[in-house]
Amino acid sequence: MPNVAANGMHIEYEEFGKRSDPPLLLIMGLGAQMILWRDDFCQQLAAHGYRVVRFDNRDVGNVEGWPMVLPPIEVQEVNDRLATQSVEKITQNP
Repeated sequence: MPNVAANGMHIEYEEFGKRSDPPLLLIMGLGAQMILWRDDFCQQLAAHGYRVVRFDNRDVGNVEGWPMVLPPIEVQEVNDRLATQSVEKITQNP
């Protein structure tokens, strides 16, 4: 499965649809793997003209390099940073 490097981690992701379609990033809730976005749901979104990207959250699934001790940070801030970095990395590699 493909992965992107961000902040010293390797984050696995999966894409559905055409690379030329507008990206739709699916962010699963805290502590959940990307596979909870069901394949058939992702395929339906792709059939409607989206390039669907789902990824594993930090500390779940197949994310490598997650530090065990972190400074306090808001969960929403982590998700925002991760989503931004993921989209930038994925869209830069057509």
